[in-house]
Amino acid sequence: MKKLYIYTLLCFFIILSSCQDILDVENKNGINQHNNYQTSTDLAINIVGIYSGIQEIMPSVILFNGLRSDEMGIDESASPQIRSIYNYMELSTNSYVDPTKFYKVIVNCNDFLKNANVFEQRRDEVSLKNYQACIGEVHRIKYWCYWMIAKIYGEVYIFDESFETDFEVQKIKDMTPFTLQEVIPELIKVLEDPSYHWDKKINWQQLVDEPKAIYNYYGIEHQVLLGDLYLWNKEYKKAANIFYKYLTIGSIGWGDLIGENEDLFGHQNYIQLYKKTIQTCGKKLIGVSEYNHKFEQYNSLYALFNRGEIIAGQGYLNIIESQKNTENSTGDLYRKFIDNENKIWKYNFEKKGFLNTLQNRIIIYKDSELYMKLIECLNEMGDSETALVLLNQGAQEYYDEDTKVFAPPFHKNNISDNGIWDEIWGMNSGIRQRVSLTPRVFPNEADDNKKQELLRQWILEENAMEFAFEGKRFEDLIRFSLREGTTNIIAQTVAMKYPESERNTIRSKLSDINNWFWPIE
Repeated sequence: MKKLYIYTLLCFFIILSSCQDILDVENKNGINQHNNYQTSTDLAINIVGIYSGIQEIMPSVILFNGLRSDEMGIDESASPQIRSIYNYMELSTNSYVDPTKFYKVIVNCNDFLKNANVFEQRRDEVSLKNYQACIGEVHRIKYWCYWMIAKIYGEVYIFDESFETDFEVQKIKDMTPFTLQEVIPELIKVLEDPSYHWDKKINWQQLVDEPKAIYNYYGIEHQVLLGDLYLWNKEYKKAANIFYKYLTIGSIGWGDLIGENEDLFGHQNYIQLYKKTIQTCGKKLIGVSEYNHKFEQYNSLYALFNRGEIIAGQGYLNIIESQKNTENSTGDLYRKFIDNENKIWKYNFEKKGFLNTLQNRIIIYKDSELYMKLIECLNEMGDSETALVLLNQGAQEYYDEDTKVFAPPFHKNNISDNGIWDEIWGMNSGIRQRVSLTPRVFPNEADDNKKQELLRQWILEENAMEFAFEGKRFEDLIRFSLREGTTNIIAQTVAMKYPESERNTIRSKLSDINNWFWPIE
């Protein structure tokens, strides 16, 4: 009988004969070659091969966002490669910067999409619905990877080829790349097309037998990715609608999965992340790259941070230490992921008091990111007052339990389909109240433009604390800079972490948008 061992909530489990077999695949590109698509287990193995590629790229995502921004600093012991990223120096031979590993994920997706159609006619092994779910899963990874490349390298090559031999970036350099701003509407167009089976979820029990090893992965959510793209494209109402729905009712498009597999997941609220509470605790993970050290999967960031090569940056320290908390002292006491020497311990799976597997993973998306992006959307739509309440104490103080009615500014909702806030938001306690920080307050004389300007800065600071060392900081600075049409946000923010004698040089470099991104060599 087919079995599936539940390892942790919201994990996808690929259960195969050996975890080492999963990662040591035959093709140099990272997954089995097309003539190995013979059984349902082969289908699973090749998807896992794609997952392993995500493990390889995520540390580079963290380093790009941390070392290029004010989030991370370096110690004297830092290697030349780390130092060159930090100091905006020559990067052409830097292994962390090499885009090949990103494009290999796409090549592997293309190989899968090209060859997995053998199962479309084999209904006895894989149902049509599950086959489509596998296709949807790989499409989600492929287009998410395009999005990551665009944000890190400033441009991206889009192609459907699945190269038969070992992939090299030079093989696609004769194509015309899309710039970051050009690719956003292109990706939106694809993600709005339902023919890609975006929201179907894989039934792993149908693919694999006799579990002997466990591979954990939280999938890329289609609606979350689409909402992110809408935000960058300044389609704030569309983005806000997605974030609001997700925070209100949980994952969009998973209802049929719950009903069919109630015994598998144990309860009806399996995917309803926000059904019982909307505390935005930051612990509800939506997309994760998992490294299970029990199977010798190690997050390389642990060694870099543990050795002290990379430490907390001065910008992050300034933001954390300047906060006023409700205990009549200064500093964010809940989100300080460093020790007394400013060493970063976020990915230290040996840290006492923390579950090992949690510390060894890299988060792709989590609920509080959607929450903060909802606040950002509301602010850009001109509703800074509502956005500020959600940032501070949340909607609960505006909700009457007896009448089930919200007081202004929550008496109407411009982003929901029915024009009202769902009553579940009556439990929402906001971000700053959750971590015992004093509320932000608009000055009495501030007009609407000033409120929006202030809240933009406060959102950037809150994000820096809430998503510290999770690969979000520099892309936040890029998004805000592009929105306001200025290089000053990045140039001024990042320059402040360097010695005063070096700041003008860094400001000058970052005044050129081409220097924001890593080069595709």
